[in-house]
Amino acid sequence: MTLKTEMKLLIENGLLYIDNKRFCFAKVNDDRSQDVRPFTGKVSTQFNHHCKEGGRVQPLIAGFGWVGDDSGDAVRVGSVLGNDWPLKCAVSIGGLVARIEACEDLGIPVLIEIK
Repeated sequence: MTLKTEMKLLIENGLLYIDNKRFCFAKVNDDRSQDVRPFTGKVSTQFNHHCKEGGRVQPLIAGFGWVGDDSGDAVRVGSVLGNDWPLKCAVSIGGLVARIEACEDLGIPVLIEIK
């Protein structure tokens, strides 16, 4: 049995992949002031005090921003598209957070690549 050394997330062509398996829709919020171009970084989970629900645990891409389902998040994810944007989806966010937290508990780094 091979032990996992890292979890890889990839956002490409409007989809989020976890370890090369399609997970959900994802779109980088290009209304942000940051120049959106290919990016690679580390992902962790943190409590976001500024989300609309009054605060919750969300993925945070170091040097890039939050992953969530609000319009202000750097990356929006969801299982259904509406007007070319992922719609709110607790299952997508919860599933992503759970996978990242499981890796954090085991000391396994989570990396993301945005193409």
